[in-house]
Formats: sequence, C-alpha cells, structure tokens
Amino acid sequence: MRCKEKTLNKNRPDWRERSFRRISFWHLPKIIMSFIMLFVLWYLFFRTMWQIHLIVYPNHVGLLNEFWGEGIGFKSFISSFLMAIPLFLPAMGASFILTNFLFWYIVPARRIFEKEAAGNKDMTFSGATTGLIKVFYKYLLPIGLGLSLIGTLTLSSIK
Repeated sequence: MRCKEKTLNKNRPDWRERSFRRISFWHLPKIIMSFIMLFVLWYLFFRTMWQIHLIVYPNHVGLLNEFWGEGIGFKSFISSFLMAIPLFLPAMGASFILTNFLFWYIVPARRIFEKEAAGNKDMTFSGATTGLIKVFYKYLLPIGLGLSLIGTLTLSSIK
C-alpha cells in the first residue's frame, strides 16, 4: 500500500467512499474554475506584495519587468522566489473557497453536490467550505504571506 493511501486510511477512513461519490459532470468545471481563480488570485496577491515591496524599496519603481531577468544573483533569486511562490498557498485556499461559493449559486450543480454528499457532513457545502476556511486561516494564509513578506523585505536588488 502506498504512503498516500496509508495516510488517508489513518486520517480520513471514508476517503474511498467519498471519492466514488464524486461522479457528476459538475466536478470538471469546478476544477477548471479553481485553477483559473488560482492563477488570477496569485497574480493579484503578487501585485499586492510588489506594492508593499515598493514602499520599502521605492527605487524599484518601474522595475517589475526586470523581475527574474537575465543575470539575477543567487540572493536576489532566493528573495524573489520567496516573494512570489509561497503566494500560491493562500491563492489556492481562496480559489477553492470562492469556487465553492460560485458553484453554490448554480442551482443544478448545488443539487448534484448535495445528492453526492448524501449525509456526509464533510462533503456538504457548509462542511467543505468551513474546513477550507479553517485550513486557509490556520495554515495557508500565514505561511504564504509570512514567507512572501520575508522575500519582499529582503529583495534589496533586482539583479
């Protein structure tokens, strides 16, 4: 048995049954919308961090097009990596939460998802969204923003 299955069996004993319930067509557009929102939110978070960076380093105004440009040094690469990549964590959590809200307002999708949940509290809209919000605020947001702020504040040179 693979490590993933062992972990799931230990922490989420009903994971197999839950995965077999997810058979409707509505899961495909939900996944697509989640990925679209992930990249849009990541870009918005990154632009926000860049604005914070410009408050600390105003001499970098107009240099966004040189971000990860030719000849970047190791220290600048690490700082810029920390500034950009960890923002995928809060963007991922927010995209899943917003996608749940969006599909809740599509009545045919909501009915199918409620039918698939069939009494499993964790699969209902409120159970899934509440779980996502807890993970978002407890782990994804503080880790993502914390690492990104470290990168933002230590990126003293674009090159």
